[in-house]
Amino acid sequence: MEIRAERHLADGLASMRARGLLVREADPEQSAMVVFAAVQGGLLLARTRQDVEPLRVALDAAYRQLRSFGGQRLTRPWSGGRGAPG
Repeated sequence: MEIRAERHLADGLASMRARGLLVREADPEQSAMVVFAAVQGGLLLARTRQDVEPLRVALDAAYRQLRSFGGQRLTRPWSGGRGAPG
């Protein structure tokens, strides 16, 4: 079953790949699944432990995974960055 948020993320990653922000070898579908799983798992653990640290760790791991496919510099929007250059 496809999850709408995951579909939007995959579409966004495909757009980033088309603009050269991700290398052509990056798989938008698989990357979206990794990011979505990290967010969901991080949220579940954060809620279970009543601590935001698992979510931060999961988001950082998802960011590093995406960054490994980066064609241009990406920034973490949750850390005060201004996003990828346009």
